[in-house]
Amino acid sequence: NFMDLDPEVKDPYGMPVARMHFEWDENVLKMWEHSKDVCREVLRAAGGEFVGSADAPEIPGWSLHETGTCRMGNDPKKFVTNRFGQTHDVPNLYVCDASVFLNCTDKTTTISILAFSLRTSEHLIENFRRGEHKAP
Repeated sequence: NFMDLDPEVKDPYGMPVARMHFEWDENVLKMWEHSKDVCREVLRAAGGEFVGSADAPEIPGWSLHETGTCRMGNDPKKFVTNRFGQTHDVPNLYVCDASVFLNCTDKTTTISILAFSLRTSEHLIENFRRGEHKAP
């Protein structure tokens, strides 16, 4: 699976658009079926009722959770932000969205983004209290 630029299709500005090449392979489809079986077992063991699931994984590209464009880590040569989302290049700039996550599951990152944003906010508040950050 990979992305490339379409040599024929252009955006309104004349730039090539991104093109996705993706398909579920046999092993992924087997894991899909297995995961449905395991979820069914867990649900029943917890006293729940299984009411159904999709017949196949989502259509590729249907649900996108982009991450990793401002990866977080300690090394400024390899990562854009530190563990609090503070950019290594611009100390007064913080990134608090999914772009700091190196990768994600197929599920939405909303709760993780909220938790990360709360943690970063608490870090900023504490730094202001200690006088380590000054308002611009």
